[in-house]
Amino acid sequence: MLSVDLAVLRLDLDLARHITEGIVGLLSRFAPDVRAGAPDEDPPASDFAERLRRRDVREVLYLRDLEAEPRWPALWNESDSNHDRVFVRVATERERVEYAAAVFTGSLVHWEAARSDLEGRVAFEDMSPDRHWSLELETAETVVREMGLTPIPPAAMGLRFGPWSLRTLLDPRLHTLRIVGDEVGRLAEAIRKMKGVHSPGQAHKLVYTVLRLGYDIGALSDALDGRTPASLVELNGWLVERSPPFAWTRAG
Repeated sequence: MLSVDLAVLRLDLDLARHITEGIVGLLSRFAPDVRAGAPDEDPPASDFAERLRRRDVREVLYLRDLEAEPRWPALWNESDSNHDRVFVRVATERERVEYAAAVFTGSLVHWEAARSDLEGRVAFEDMSPDRHWSLELETAETVVREMGLTPIPPAAMGLRFGPWSLRTLLDPRLHTLRIVGDEVGRLAEAIRKMKGVHSPGQAHKLVYTVLRLGYDIGALSDALDGRTPASLVELNGWLVERSPPFAWTRAG
């Protein structure tokens, strides 16, 4: 799924496509034809937590269960953009408790490290590949895959989807997806005059089609560069001139 060749990080093509599809699914929430106030599906993290408790003896906390006070540790923050998270206790020491946090963002799941002191104050940090390997999270990731979701390896979180790394794009404390959704809107407006495009919704769907072909937001923005293509074929030619499909899934 992930390989390192001469210091070049390279995602397996199947994994790259699954991550891309997950990103497109997240961005499509901001499309103009999405009905405001439509009910969300049941959070997958809740189901994941219940399944994992039956297969892992370690403490498993579902973040939304910690909304009510009193809270320990203080993992809940109302201002976070994403509360669909599950914390697996991986270490207990005299003055701190450590968790591996599974962050569920649409169909994508990635890991963070969290550490709480005796007062319940929590610090978050990136999950390093070595730390991830040492925590015996294979059972948890098996459950994720059984649910039809896509776990993102920690080593891949630094890959850049345009100006944003996956780490920034999916950070549960930031609101980056909204910013990227606005950029999709700008690009959709730029190609709205293309032949056969009759509505903002159609223009957005064309942007999603380009993303599914393996081009990131930055590549599409550079290809357009103030121009309006006559067709999707012409747009694809402009993209190929600049970078091959899924170039963003390689680093180094």
